Amino acid sequence: MDEEIIVFECTVCHKNYEKAKKDHPDFEITGLDNVMDWSDFRPEDDLPGLDERIWARSEKAPTAGERRIVQVHSHFHMTVGESFWTLFTPALSHFNGWDSHPEEIEASAFVRCKVERVLDRNGQRAWVELYIEEVTLLSELCAIVPPRDGSGYAEHLGLYRNPHIFQWQDWFLVTSSAEGDLGVWGLVRKTAGHYHLVTMGDWDFHLDMAYGGNLILPEPEWDEMLSKCTWYG
Repeated sequence: MDEEIIVFECTVCHKNYEKAKKDHPDFEITGLDNVMDWSDFRPEDDLPGLDERIWARSEKAPTAGERRIVQVHSHFHMTVGESFWTLFTPALSHFNGWDSHPEEIEASAFVRCKVERVLDRNGQRAWVELYIEEVTLLSELCAIVPPRDGSGYAEHLGLYRNPHIFQWQDWFLVTSSAEGDLGVWGLVRKTAGHYHLVTMGDWDFHLDMAYGGNLILPEPEWDEMLSKCTWYG
């Protein structure tokens, strides 16, 4: 039996989106970002049509062992039966970002899941049932992942022109991009005087990735990057 592949065509270049890389040398988790919308629908529910954009996104993080219905799109490229990591954010920050809803940072998580089956699909989107294998809250990463040297990553977060930074409690969100064509972002947590890069993302036209780990940013490099940032929020 042929494997069922879920992949979509880029509306700009009309080529299929690339298969995402599975690992990063400096992060324990490598996952997809911005490729799905989480729902609270059940498999027996009547799902909204794939062209319908107004439906309630989930505010509830998945839990290991459950099945969830999601709508996948754009950069998603997976085979039925394949496991992968992805970044979950609750509904409000999913649409508006953590800078608008920082209280949802600690409700966000990396989720390892497996594609169980396709429920409906067209050329740009698909309803998919996932089996949830593992869930790691972003707030847990510093405690469960051994620290690594993060030399050079503060500079990387400020790679593009005019980086921005937002602070909420002990969290810092850094974003920078090149005129919207490609960019990088990082979520840094300060604990006991150290700056931990626990989540980083990079994106371009064909890939949108998020990484989870525990990289200690040297304070002089962090301070140098901050001097180049515009603060907002």
